Amino acid sequence: MLPKFSFGQHFFRIEGDITIKEKGDLQSQLTIGKFYYDKNIGKLVYNLNFPEKQTLVSRDTVLYVFSGDSLVNRTKGFDMTKFSIFNLSLENQLNNYGLEKSFYNIEKVENEGGMVISTWAPGKTQQKHFGNVIISVKDNRLYGIVFMNPAGEVVGKQFFEDYTVVNGLAFPKQMVKFAYMGDKKSTQVTTFDNIKVNNLNEKYYYDYPLPAH
Repeated sequence: MLPKFSFGQHFFRIEGDITIKEKGDLQSQLTIGKFYYDKNIGKLVYNLNFPEKQTLVSRDTVLYVFSGDSLVNRTKGFDMTKFSIFNLSLENQLNNYGLEKSFYNIEKVENEGGMVISTWAPGKTQQKHFGNVIISVKDNRLYGIVFMNPAGEVVGKQFFEDYTVVNGLAFPKQMVKFAYMGDKKSTQVTTFDNIKVNNLNEKYYYDYPLPAH
């Protein structure tokens, strides 16, 4: 008899179509393409076809931008993959937005109309730079997040809507983000479609080749 293996709950990669609509006080932008993420490889890849054809690859703290096969830009910043919706979903950490494994500590939990609302506070050494985060969960799925600065002012909100279940993985098909800076406000609506989980094809994009240096 052959041993039986169950891979039903072992999620390691996700891909799909992505559309991003951004609107600010001065300009609007539309971005269309595909995304690929494998948590074991650690590369978040956007293969875009509008407004121009290019490939963006985020790995660790470096963002690579390719036009065709040519590297046109490389910038260093923060790690985009760790707190991406893709990694959090695959790691089953989306409900608390990964804060459970960060310098944030849960401070208060309330139940309002079937929605669980938790307040997370940064550690003492981080309170000069970060404010509280409020997370709402409905039907055991992340619904919304409110980000505050150290002064207690709201600087951003995110809402996660229209969940679908693909091979046992629940994933929101729409993410709405609001950012506030003074009296200015920007809106970003991201739509995901044709989502695939644990697809063993498309190896080239999941492990998109990067320059050695």
